[in-house]
Amino acid sequence: MPQRKKKITLIQRLTDELFRLRPKVMRDPRTKAELLVRARYHRVEDIIRKRYGSIYIQTVLNVGDIIVDEKGNEYDMFQLQREWISKAKVRG
Repeated sequence: MPQRKKKITLIQRLTDELFRLRPKVMRDPRTKAELLVRARYHRVEDIIRKRYGSIYIQTVLNVGDIIVDEKGNEYDMFQLQREWISKAKVRG
């Protein structure tokens, strides 16, 4: 009997794609293929930012220790990271 694939949520797929593309984007593009990878990375990042907020994208990318949003609320990055990643159950 074939095994069923577990359905992956959109946030998991987007975060997995972001992690897959991130190492390829770190250097300057020298070819058309590298430029297209960079464009894809920025598109995925924009989708995540618009859907789930900039705090989630900063938490996933480990930017800083404390983040202050537009309203002046402070967020502890380590706590947010544990909370978001446990919700998303990111494979890594």
